Amino acid sequence: MHPAYPPELLRFVQQELASGAYTSEDELLLDGVRLLCQLKLRYDQLRAEVSHAIAQADRGETAPMDIEAIKSEGRRLLAHVG
Repeated sequence: MHPAYPPELLRFVQQELASGAYTSEDELLLDGVRLLCQLKLRYDQLRAEVSHAIAQADRGETAPMDIEAIKSEGRRLLAHVG
């Protein structure tokens, strides 16, 4: 085990290894880094989409939405996040 882990992360690593989900600490860390890369990519995509939408709104290129349309759009976007 890596001695620099905070206690809560060390416990998590130990639990994951004990569960058999990972065969080594390196495998667990590689999976964590992969997930972090995916998360960062998605964050950057969402940030770009929000910036684009704000720019459109600033130019007056938006249309009013009713509450059902807002809910529907939110559900559609959430379906793509997971």
